[in-house]
Amino acid sequence: PRSTLFPYTTLFRSGLCCALEELKLSRDNVAGIGDAENDHVFLDSCGCAVAVANSVPTLKQRADIVTNGTRGAGVIELINRLIDNDLS
Repeated sequence: PRSTLFPYTTLFRSGLCCALEELKLSRDNVAGIGDAENDHVFLDSCGCAVAVANSVPTLKQRADIVTNGTRGAGVIELINRLIDNDLS
C-alpha cells in the first residue's frame, strides 16, 4: 500500500541507502533507471542515472545515459550494456 507518511521518492532513496549499507557497496556501484518526474531523487542517489527513451525531458537532460528503447525495451538495453561492458 502507498505510504501516506513519505513520498515514493523518499522511500526509493532510503531503500537504496539501506540496501547499499547492508551490502557494503557505494552508490557508485549502482545504475538506476527511470522515466518520470518522481525518479529524479532516486537517480540522484545512483552512480549512473539512466533514462529510458520515453522519459520526461527533464529526466533525460540530467541522465548519464538515455536508452534508445522505451519502457521495458530500454531496461533490456541497459541490462545488455551492463553484461557486455559494465557501462564503460
